[in-house]
Amino acid sequence: DTNSLTVLSGAEFELYKTTNPQYWEVVLEDGSTFDAANSSDNSGQNRWAGPVQLNGAVTLTGGSGFYATLLGAISGSGPLNKTGSGATITIGSTNNTYTGATLISAGTLAVSNLASVGEASSLGQPGNAADGTIKLGSTSNSRALTYYGNGVTTDRILDMAGTTGGAIVNHSTQGLLKFVNDVTTSGSGAKTLSLGGSFGGSGELSGSINNS
Repeated sequence: DTNSLTVLSGAEFELYKTTNPQYWEVVLEDGSTFDAANSSDNSGQNRWAGPVQLNGAVTLTGGSGFYATLLGAISGSGPLNKTGSGATITIGSTNNTYTGATLISAGTLAVSNLASVGEASSLGQPGNAADGTIKLGSTSNSRALTYYGNGVTTDRILDMAGTTGGAIVNHSTQGLLKFVNDVTTSGSGAKTLSLGGSFGGSGELSGSINNS
């Protein structure tokens, strides 16, 4: 049987430079936090390979320059909020089924599958456009979504949720990354949408970019 760890509401679960993937199931209760801690780097540290259950609103965070990777399937409700300026959390599983919204309020969230609403993906399986909207930014700082999977066309909406903090979308692999819907701006204030990439990939925004 798989060992299970439950992180209660208000508690924080820190990964401290773990060098081997951890295969326990982790249950994150509403109001709990998963933290990439203590100078972890991107050389394979802090990999959680067991399943992750979201029982309500959960925060992913870390200190500046810290890294963590979630390799196991993520299920449950959510929403999921990435915080921690300068921290990078990678969601390696491509078939997650959590149903809540995904917010990138600080730092970088890296994913390998951006399927459309209703389909399992790195960012869950939301049942409607509102929960499928990817909110980027909070207040005055820019936040980043990095995509490193195969080329994909998605109806997920990108929302610039900051006030003066913009949104960054990086396409870090080959193939076409295409968003078919408008880019929305729920946050009031002037901000910048930055698009970047590497490894010969291309990107397309088929809709309009709304003016806040």
